[in-house]
Amino acid sequence: MARLLGIRTLRSTAYHPQTNGETEWVNQELEIYFRIFCSNNPETWKQLNPLMEFSHNQKVHSTTKQTLFYLMMGYEPKDIPLAFDRTNAPTAEQ
Repeated sequence: MARLLGIRTLRSTAYHPQTNGETEWVNQELEIYFRIFCSNNPETWKQLNPLMEFSHNQKVHSTTKQTLFYLMMGYEPKDIPLAFDRTNAPTAEQ
């Protein structure tokens, strides 16, 4: 399909030094997410995968300056409303 559209593709594997580094960057970031979610929630990490995916897709990408969610869906999702007003004390919000 890419060839029909005139798009040049390069096959890559994780940690392959000849690629542009994007795959390696994403793999490293997902590995960090999984380490955090799995170590803090060893019994329930599977249920937290949608939250992990949502938070990953909400991060602004350095190349496109857009979130992955916006690039996929065309709009930004609404934030989850807080049950209390924001304060100037971050520890109180936590």
